[in-house]
Amino acid sequence: MALRLDGKTAIVTGGSRGIGRATALSLAAEGCGVAICGRGSDGIDRVLMDLRQVSNRAWDLAADHIHVNTIYPGSIYFSASGWADYVRDDPEGYARFLKHELPEGRLGTDVEVAEVITFLCPERSRWINGAMVPVDGGQSRPSGRWFN
Repeated sequence: MALRLDGKTAIVTGGSRGIGRATALSLAAEGCGVAICGRGSDGIDRVLMDLRQVSNRAWDLAADHIHVNTIYPGSIYFSASGWADYVRDDPEGYARFLKHELPEGRLGTDVEVAEVITFLCPERSRWINGAMVPVDGGQSRPSGRWFN
């Protein structure tokens, strides 16, 4: 993409698989230094608390030219996700879900999400801070389980 990320550093949470892994690779390909971590067993409550703290810190960090943005991915296919099980166990339900919930009739990819994350990192996007960016292809709900 030629985003001029040389000399920048990013911390990618969940960087060991799926969207996080694709993001770490995409940032590194643009010359960015990358630190990754994966999820542990602390549970959802801790994650929610951390997310609240991160969004509150966006304001404080802006003075130091540190930007904090949040990506909200929709239904994303990657090899370690549960989507392969859904396709195998209920192919008709999966097809209905794609037809009714995703305008393009397909799931997104981890690479597509990673490219949006990478776009938010360079100097060209420096005025984007504290944003919550959906990367969902226009999807109305994030999980096929809601569709019957």
